[in-house]
Amino acid sequence: MKSLRRIAGALLLTAVLAGCTEQRDLYVMSSPLVKVECDWSRARISPDLWTIMFYGESASASKEFVTGRLVDTLQLSPGNYKTLIVNGTLGSGIDYVRFRGTDSYDTFEAYATTARIKTNGDVVVNPPDTLAATALLKTIGGENGFTVKYIDGHLQPGDHRHYIQDSIEYVPCRLVYRVNVNVHIENLDYLLASRRITGEVNGLSGGVLVAARMPTHAPVVYALTFTNNNPPAATVGSVETAFSTFGPPLDLASPRTYTVNLAFVLNNNRVYTVSEDVSAQVAAIAAQIKDRIDRGVCDAGLNLEINLSVTLPEPSPDTGDIDVGPWDNEENQDVPL
Repeated sequence: MKSLRRIAGALLLTAVLAGCTEQRDLYVMSSPLVKVECDWSRARISPDLWTIMFYGESASASKEFVTGRLVDTLQLSPGNYKTLIVNGTLGSGIDYVRFRGTDSYDTFEAYATTARIKTNGDVVVNPPDTLAATALLKTIGGENGFTVKYIDGHLQPGDHRHYIQDSIEYVPCRLVYRVNVNVHIENLDYLLASRRITGEVNGLSGGVLVAARMPTHAPVVYALTFTNNNPPAATVGSVETAFSTFGPPLDLASPRTYTVNLAFVLNNNRVYTVSEDVSAQVAAIAAQIKDRIDRGVCDAGLNLEINLSVTLPEPSPDTGDIDVGPWDNEENQDVPL
Protein backbone atom coordinates (compact mmCIF):
# COMPACT_ATOMS: atom_id res chain seq x y z
CA MET A 1 0.00 0.00 0.00
CA LYS A 2 2.79 2.38 0.91
CA SER A 3 4.49 1.62 -2.43
CA LEU A 4 1.28 2.47 -4.30
CA ARG A 5 1.03 5.74 -2.40
CA ARG A 6 4.63 6.61 -3.27
CA ILE A 7 4.01 5.86 -6.96
CA ALA A 8 0.83 7.94 -6.97
CA GLY A 9 2.63 10.81 -5.25
CA ALA A 10 5.47 10.69 -7.76
CA LEU A 11 3.03 10.76 -10.69
CA LEU A 12 1.19 13.71 -9.17
CA LEU A 13 4.44 15.65 -8.66
CA THR A 14 5.52 14.92 -12.24
CA ALA A 15 2.21 16.30 -13.55
CA VAL A 16 2.57 19.46 -11.46
CA LEU A 17 6.11 20.07 -12.69
CA ALA A 18 5.10 19.55 -16.31
CA GLY A 19 2.38 22.17 -15.95
CA CYS A 20 4.87 24.63 -14.48
CA THR A 21 7.17 24.26 -17.48
CA GLU A 22 4.44 25.39 -19.86
CA GLN A 23 4.11 28.62 -17.84
CA ARG A 24 7.88 29.22 -18.19
CA ASP A 25 8.20 29.62 -14.45
CA LEU A 26 11.22 28.08 -12.83
CA TYR A 27 10.33 25.50 -10.17
CA VAL A 28 12.83 23.73 -7.97
CA MET A 29 12.46 21.13 -5.30
CA SER A 30 14.27 20.98 -1.98
CA SER A 31 16.79 23.74 -2.81
CA PRO A 32 16.46 26.80 -5.09
CA LEU A 33 19.04 26.05 -7.78
CA VAL A 34 19.06 27.60 -11.27
CA LYS A 35 20.82 26.02 -14.21
CA VAL A 36 22.34 28.63 -16.55
CA GLU A 37 23.85 28.19 -20.00
CA CYS A 38 25.87 30.88 -21.80
CA ASP A 39 26.38 31.04 -25.58
CA TRP A 40 28.81 33.81 -26.61
CA SER A 41 29.02 32.85 -30.30
CA ARG A 42 26.77 35.66 -31.56
CA ALA A 43 28.81 38.22 -29.65
CA ARG A 44 31.94 36.83 -31.35
CA ILE A 45 33.97 36.74 -28.14
CA SER A 46 35.23 34.04 -25.79
CA PRO A 47 35.51 35.65 -22.34
CA ASP A 48 37.35 33.95 -19.50
CA LEU A 49 34.84 35.25 -16.93
CA TRP A 50 31.39 36.78 -17.00
CA THR A 51 28.95 38.20 -14.49
CA ILE A 52 25.29 37.21 -14.16
CA MET A 53 23.01 39.57 -12.25
CA PHE A 54 19.68 38.58 -10.71
CA TYR A 55 17.54 41.53 -9.59
CA GLY A 56 14.82 40.60 -7.10
CA GLU A 57 11.85 42.61 -5.87
CA SER A 58 14.05 44.08 -3.13
CA ALA A 59 17.71 45.10 -3.10
CA SER A 60 18.50 42.45 -0.53
CA ALA A 61 17.11 39.76 -2.84
CA SER A 62 19.46 40.68 -5.72
CA LYS A 63 22.53 38.54 -6.33
CA GLU A 64 25.68 38.67 -8.43
CA PHE A 65 27.49 35.59 -9.74
CA VAL A 66 30.85 35.44 -11.50
CA THR A 67 31.53 32.31 -13.52
CA GLY A 68 33.62 31.04 -16.40
CA ARG A 69 31.59 27.91 -17.07
CA LEU A 70 29.34 27.72 -20.12
CA VAL A 71 26.95 25.59 -18.08
CA ASP A 72 26.67 26.27 -14.38
CA THR A 73 24.26 25.87 -11.48
CA LEU A 74 23.56 28.88 -9.24
CA GLN A 75 21.63 29.12 -6.00
CA LEU A 76 18.81 31.64 -5.56
CA SER A 77 16.11 32.24 -3.02
CA PRO A 78 12.49 31.86 -4.13
CA GLY A 79 11.06 35.04 -5.66
CA ASN A 80 10.61 37.11 -8.82
CA TYR A 81 13.74 38.19 -10.71
CA LYS A 82 15.01 40.11 -13.69
CA THR A 83 18.37 38.97 -15.01
CA LEU A 84 21.15 40.10 -17.32
CA ILE A 85 24.68 39.03 -18.18
CA VAL A 86 27.90 40.88 -19.06
CA ASN A 87 31.32 39.56 -19.92
CA GLY A 88 33.98 40.45 -17.39
CA THR A 89 33.56 41.47 -13.78
CA LEU A 90 31.86 44.57 -12.43
CA GLY A 91 34.80 45.73 -10.35
CA SER A 92 37.48 45.77 -13.05
CA GLY A 93 35.52 46.08 -16.29
CA ILE A 94 37.29 45.22 -19.55
CA ASP A 95 39.31 47.16 -22.14
CA TYR A 96 38.37 50.78 -21.40
CA VAL A 97 34.85 49.89 -20.26
CA ARG A 98 33.49 50.20 -16.74
CA PHE A 99 30.07 49.61 -15.18
CA ARG A 100 27.85 51.82 -13.02
CA GLY A 101 24.25 51.85 -11.82
CA THR A 102 24.62 48.16 -11.12
CA ASP A 103 22.30 48.18 -8.10
CA SER A 104 19.28 48.32 -10.41
CA TYR A 105 18.28 46.42 -13.52
CA ASP A 106 17.04 49.59 -15.28
CA THR A 107 20.13 51.71 -14.51
CA PHE A 108 22.84 49.14 -15.26
CA GLU A 109 25.16 50.97 -17.66
CA ALA A 110 28.43 50.16 -19.41
CA TYR A 111 30.47 53.24 -20.27
CA ALA A 112 33.76 54.16 -21.96
CA THR A 113 36.56 55.40 -19.73
CA THR A 114 37.70 59.03 -20.05
CA ALA A 115 40.96 59.76 -21.82
CA ARG A 116 41.00 63.50 -21.18
CA ILE A 117 38.77 66.54 -20.77
CA LYS A 118 39.32 69.55 -23.02
CA THR A 119 39.24 73.04 -21.58
CA ASN A 120 35.93 73.71 -23.33
CA GLY A 121 34.41 70.85 -21.30
CA ASP A 122 34.28 68.23 -24.07
CA VAL A 123 35.01 64.71 -22.81
CA VAL A 124 37.34 62.62 -24.97
CA VAL A 125 36.88 58.90 -24.30
CA ASN A 126 38.81 55.75 -25.04
CA PRO A 127 37.08 53.60 -27.67
CA PRO A 128 35.78 50.36 -26.08
CA ASP A 129 37.93 48.43 -28.49
CA THR A 130 37.34 44.69 -28.06
CA LEU A 131 34.01 45.44 -26.44
CA ALA A 132 33.75 44.87 -22.81
CA ALA A 133 30.02 45.51 -22.61
CA THR A 134 28.61 42.52 -24.37
CA ALA A 135 25.34 41.77 -22.62
CA LEU A 136 21.76 40.63 -23.02
CA LEU A 137 18.69 40.13 -20.91
CA LYS A 138 17.06 36.71 -21.03
CA THR A 139 13.29 36.75 -20.57
CA ILE A 140 11.40 33.85 -19.04
CA GLY A 141 7.73 34.12 -18.19
CA GLY A 142 6.62 37.69 -17.44
CA GLU A 143 8.09 40.82 -18.97
CA ASN A 144 11.87 40.86 -18.49
CA GLY A 145 11.75 38.39 -15.64
CA PHE A 146 11.12 34.93 -14.28
CA THR A 147 10.02 33.30 -11.04
CA VAL A 148 11.85 30.93 -8.72
CA LYS A 149 9.49 28.84 -6.55
CA TYR A 150 9.59 25.88 -4.19
CA ILE A 151 7.52 22.80 -4.86
CA ASP A 152 6.52 20.99 -1.70
CA GLY A 153 7.95 17.50 -1.69
CA HIS A 154 9.26 14.92 0.69
CA LEU A 155 12.70 13.51 0.12
CA GLN A 156 13.93 10.30 1.66
CA PRO A 157 16.15 10.83 4.73
CA GLY A 158 19.71 11.62 3.67
CA ASP A 159 18.67 12.39 0.06
CA HIS A 160 20.23 15.80 -0.79
CA ARG A 161 19.70 15.77 -4.55
CA HIS A 162 18.50 18.95 -6.21
CA TYR A 163 15.74 18.92 -8.82
CA ILE A 164 15.80 21.48 -11.64
CA GLN A 165 12.72 21.65 -13.87
CA ASP A 166 13.90 24.51 -16.09
CA SER A 167 17.03 26.44 -17.04
CA ILE A 168 18.05 29.82 -18.39
CA GLU A 169 19.99 30.12 -21.64
CA TYR A 170 21.80 33.42 -22.26
CA VAL A 171 22.72 34.45 -25.81
CA PRO A 172 24.55 37.77 -25.27
CA CYS A 173 24.53 40.53 -27.88
CA ARG A 174 27.48 42.63 -28.92
CA LEU A 175 26.73 46.22 -27.89
CA VAL A 176 29.68 48.03 -29.50
CA TYR A 177 29.67 49.24 -33.09
CA ARG A 178 32.60 49.87 -35.40
CA VAL A 179 32.86 53.31 -37.00
CA ASN A 180 34.81 53.65 -40.25
CA VAL A 181 35.83 57.20 -41.22
CA ASN A 182 36.91 57.52 -44.86
CA VAL A 183 38.32 60.81 -46.22
CA HIS A 184 38.84 61.44 -49.95
CA ILE A 185 41.50 64.13 -50.47
CA GLU A 186 42.09 66.34 -53.51
CA ASN A 187 45.45 68.14 -53.84
CA LEU A 188 47.03 65.50 -51.66
CA ASP A 189 50.50 66.70 -52.70
CA TYR A 190 49.93 69.88 -50.63
CA LEU A 191 49.97 67.75 -47.49
CA LEU A 192 53.14 67.56 -45.42
CA ALA A 193 53.99 63.92 -45.94
CA SER A 194 55.74 63.47 -42.60
CA ARG A 195 52.70 64.48 -40.54
CA ARG A 196 49.62 62.43 -39.78
CA ILE A 197 46.08 63.72 -40.19
CA THR A 198 44.25 64.15 -36.90
CA GLY A 199 40.68 64.90 -35.94
CA GLU A 200 37.69 63.98 -33.85
CA VAL A 201 34.06 62.84 -34.07
CA ASN A 202 31.56 64.64 -31.83
CA GLY A 203 28.10 63.52 -30.71
CA LEU A 204 28.22 59.73 -30.32
CA SER A 205 27.47 58.09 -27.00
CA GLY A 206 29.99 57.08 -24.36
CA GLY A 207 27.74 54.50 -22.69
CA VAL A 208 24.89 52.03 -23.11
CA LEU A 209 22.03 50.88 -20.87
CA VAL A 210 22.65 47.17 -20.88
CA ALA A 211 19.14 45.80 -20.35
CA ALA A 212 17.58 48.04 -23.01
CA ARG A 213 20.60 47.81 -25.38
CA MET A 214 20.18 51.57 -25.86
CA PRO A 215 23.14 54.01 -26.07
CA THR A 216 22.94 56.71 -23.39
CA HIS A 217 22.42 60.36 -24.25
CA ALA A 218 25.54 62.20 -23.04
CA PRO A 219 27.65 63.12 -26.11
CA VAL A 220 31.39 62.47 -26.09
CA VAL A 221 34.38 62.99 -28.39
CA TYR A 222 36.28 60.22 -30.14
CA ALA A 223 39.79 61.16 -31.32
CA LEU A 224 40.92 60.24 -34.85
CA THR A 225 44.38 59.62 -36.31
CA PHE A 226 44.96 58.86 -40.01
CA THR A 227 48.19 57.62 -41.58
CA ASN A 228 48.88 58.83 -45.12
CA ASN A 229 49.91 55.70 -47.00
CA ASN A 230 49.40 57.20 -50.46
CA PRO A 231 52.38 57.43 -52.88
CA PRO A 232 54.49 60.57 -52.22
CA ALA A 233 53.70 62.09 -55.62
CA ALA A 234 49.95 61.38 -55.55
CA THR A 235 47.68 64.38 -56.05
CA VAL A 236 44.48 62.48 -55.22
CA GLY A 237 44.08 59.83 -52.54
CA SER A 238 42.22 58.72 -49.46
CA VAL A 239 42.88 57.96 -45.81
CA GLU A 240 40.80 55.96 -43.38
CA THR A 241 40.62 55.02 -39.74
CA ALA A 242 38.27 53.09 -37.47
CA PHE A 243 37.22 53.13 -33.85
CA SER A 244 34.52 51.51 -31.72
CA THR A 245 31.62 53.17 -29.96
CA PHE A 246 28.34 52.39 -28.25
CA GLY A 247 26.67 54.18 -31.15
CA PRO A 248 24.31 57.14 -31.47
CA PRO A 249 21.41 57.55 -29.02
CA LEU A 250 18.33 55.96 -30.61
CA ASP A 251 15.49 57.37 -28.51
CA LEU A 252 16.01 61.15 -28.53
CA ALA A 253 12.96 63.38 -29.06
CA SER A 254 14.82 65.47 -31.65
CA PRO A 255 17.78 64.60 -33.93
CA ARG A 256 21.30 65.24 -32.68
CA THR A 257 24.05 66.97 -34.66
CA TYR A 258 27.17 64.91 -35.37
CA THR A 259 30.34 66.56 -36.66
CA VAL A 260 33.76 65.45 -37.84
CA ASN A 261 36.68 67.86 -37.37
CA LEU A 262 39.93 67.29 -39.26
CA ALA A 263 43.35 68.98 -39.21
CA PHE A 264 45.84 68.75 -42.10
CA VAL A 265 49.42 69.99 -41.80
CA LEU A 266 50.32 71.48 -45.19
CA ASN A 267 53.80 71.51 -46.66
CA ASN A 268 54.28 75.15 -45.62
CA ASN A 269 53.91 73.94 -42.02
CA ARG A 270 50.50 75.55 -41.63
CA VAL A 271 47.39 73.68 -40.43
CA TYR A 272 44.23 73.55 -42.52
CA THR A 273 41.11 72.58 -40.54
CA VAL A 274 37.80 71.26 -41.75
CA SER A 275 34.53 70.75 -39.81
CA GLU A 276 31.74 68.81 -41.50
CA ASP A 277 28.23 67.90 -40.40
CA VAL A 278 27.68 64.15 -40.83
CA SER A 279 24.31 63.95 -39.05
CA ALA A 280 22.48 62.56 -42.09
CA GLN A 281 24.99 59.72 -42.51
CA VAL A 282 24.78 58.77 -38.81
CA ALA A 283 20.97 59.01 -38.75
CA ALA A 284 20.65 56.55 -41.63
CA ILE A 285 22.66 53.90 -39.78
CA ALA A 286 20.97 54.69 -36.45
CA ALA A 287 17.57 53.91 -37.98
CA GLN A 288 18.82 50.46 -39.03
CA ILE A 289 20.31 49.80 -35.60
CA LYS A 290 17.07 50.75 -33.82
CA ASP A 291 15.05 48.54 -36.16
CA ARG A 292 17.25 45.57 -35.32
CA ILE A 293 16.97 46.19 -31.59
CA ASP A 294 13.18 46.58 -31.82
CA ARG A 295 12.99 43.25 -33.67
CA GLY A 296 15.24 41.55 -31.13
CA VAL A 297 18.07 40.92 -33.59
CA CYS A 298 21.06 40.04 -31.44
CA ASP A 299 24.13 40.65 -33.58
CA ALA A 300 25.10 44.33 -33.86
CA GLY A 301 26.55 43.56 -37.28
CA LEU A 302 26.25 47.07 -38.70
CA ASN A 303 29.18 49.45 -39.13
CA LEU A 304 28.78 53.22 -39.13
CA GLU A 305 30.34 54.46 -42.35
CA ILE A 306 31.28 58.14 -42.39
CA ASN A 307 32.55 59.45 -45.75
CA LEU A 308 34.02 62.89 -46.36
CA SER A 309 35.67 64.70 -49.26
CA VAL A 310 38.25 67.44 -48.70
CA THR A 311 40.08 69.69 -51.18
CA LEU A 312 43.28 71.06 -49.68
CA PRO A 313 44.12 74.71 -50.49
CA GLU A 314 47.35 75.66 -52.19
CA PRO A 315 49.85 76.48 -49.44
CA SER A 316 51.06 80.06 -49.16
CA PRO A 317 54.78 80.77 -48.79
CA ASP A 318 54.16 81.76 -45.16
CA THR A 319 56.17 79.51 -42.87
CA GLY A 320 55.25 81.07 -39.54
CA ASP A 321 53.93 79.32 -36.46
CA ILE A 322 51.41 76.55 -36.96
CA ASP A 323 47.80 77.69 -36.70
CA VAL A 324 45.97 74.85 -34.98
CA GLY A 325 42.55 76.16 -36.03
CA PRO A 326 39.50 77.25 -34.04
CA TRP A 327 38.24 73.84 -32.86
CA ASP A 328 41.47 72.65 -31.23
CA ASN A 329 43.07 75.89 -30.09
CA GLU A 330 43.15 74.95 -26.45
CA GLU A 331 45.09 72.98 -23.89
CA ASN A 332 44.06 69.44 -22.94
CA GLN A 333 44.32 68.17 -19.42
CA ASP A 334 44.97 64.50 -18.77
CA VAL A 335 42.45 62.69 -16.60
CA PRO A 336 43.50 59.48 -14.83
CA LEU A 337 41.45 56.40 -15.72
